[in-house]
Amino acid sequence: MCFHQHGQSYIELAVALLLMSISLTGMVVAVLSVQQLSRYAIERYDLALLLSNISNELHLNKAEVARDQSHYLTTIDKAKVISISCAAKKDCPQRLQALRDLKQWQRKLNKSFFAYSMVMCRDSTIYDGEIEKSDGCDNKKSSPLVIKLWWQSLPTDVTHFYVLEHAV
Repeated sequence: MCFHQHGQSYIELAVALLLMSISLTGMVVAVLSVQQLSRYAIERYDLALLLSNISNELHLNKAEVARDQSHYLTTIDKAKVISISCAAKKDCPQRLQALRDLKQWQRKLNKSFFAYSMVMCRDSTIYDGEIEKSDGCDNKKSSPLVIKLWWQSLPTDVTHFYVLEHAV
């Protein structure tokens, strides 16, 4: 008995369509993952550039950076109100510049992130805030000035951490 088959059966067609849909789904998932990783890499690059610029700007106001009760040693987030006023007569220009800098950096961070917290402090163990999600600053005069930033990326609610040690 000899069977001659002309064309394809419906089962073969269904299997081919199933295999194509599985491979297309895998490709879509891969593209979305690459897109998310790319967005995260761009975000981290922009953040590193911003914090590097902040560190460079700190060099312009070394007197305020070196002061024990420097205005730079603070926390910045969306909710914080930074008023630019100086009641003290001594070192007022440096303090006013620090407050202007903080206000400017806050505006830049508000544009870049929907949720963030930045801490500038003195800390000898700069990476301790990553795990604990607290600043962990020891605030010793001998410790380097560090800039720590926690932020959340859309669409996830994952908190990321970045730290930069200010070079004196």
